Amino acid sequence: MGLRINIVMLSFKTYMEMNTVGKHNDGPGGGIVTSDQSGSEQPDTPGYGGHPLWKPGNDLMLPTVTNTQKIMRVEMKNNPIRVLLADNTELFFTRDEFRRIRGSEPAPGRLMTVVFQRHHGDKSRQPSQIQDIVCQG
Repeated sequence: MGLRINIVMLSFKTYMEMNTVGKHNDGPGGGIVTSDQSGSEQPDTPGYGGHPLWKPGNDLMLPTVTNTQKIMRVEMKNNPIRVLLADNTELFFTRDEFRRIRGSEPAPGRLMTVVFQRHHGDKSRQPSQIQDIVCQG
């Protein structure tokens, strides 16, 4: 009774067919994220989103928070550039990022709308990724 090893040679096409979704991953599994964690909500009716809210889904939209505040201070001489909003939100930008802000140039007294990648219930002081930013003048 020795150890026996079987070596199977597969063509690249066969290997790819065996390792794609639908060929061998047809069983149950995967992750389920509730809609309050994913940032979107759907109505109870199955016609709109494909399934009712009370059933698990695979909605993985990133949650966002929109913040519109008056600009209190812009510190251009610092690296990174620091922008302070009226609610004490601090935004830090490289020079290139600062030039790419849409709308008018950020200045004290103007309104700035920032969309953060963050859950609406997260009130911590941890940094958040900025998804979109517009300065209204």
